[in-house]
Amino acid sequence: MRKIWKQRNEEGVSPVIATILMVAITVVLAAVLYVMVIGLVDNDGRRTPAGALAVDVRDASEVLITFGLFDPEPKPLDIKVRLTNNSDLTDVVELSFAGAPDAQTVDMVATQGVTATYTDMNYNGNEINSGDYIVMGGLNPQTSYKVDVYYSPSQSLCQIAGDTDFNMP
Repeated sequence: MRKIWKQRNEEGVSPVIATILMVAITVVLAAVLYVMVIGLVDNDGRRTPAGALAVDVRDASEVLITFGLFDPEPKPLDIKVRLTNNSDLTDVVELSFAGAPDAQTVDMVATQGVTATYTDMNYNGNEINSGDYIVMGGLNPQTSYKVDVYYSPSQSLCQIAGDTDFNMP
């Protein structure tokens, strides 16, 4: 018995097309990797700081926010402290430094009628160290707040250990 085979002319992708596809895939993978890595560091090549905060309500309108250890230690001008009213998700208060904090105690620029003073407990190299604190006054009584710390150079939210939600009496 004789088998009849049909011969087909099958060819793969041409070497030129294969090379173009390999280069295109490599470029796309490199771009994706670049975007992932660039999101991990800011423009100076420094990481976004992570650290701890402790919140102590002093009375019906004043709160003490104490910084714990931050790694790496940010400069005071590189952070913004944001206070959000959890009760109605409005009344956002942003704290930032008006100028170079070259003294141990510096008034901060606050919004929404809140006052804030930053105290550098161990004035060392103009960095935020463990024990430095911010006293905020003029907060609304009977209100729930949340504290967030932003790293200004990268506009990133710092990872904070500790409870950053608090209730005013």
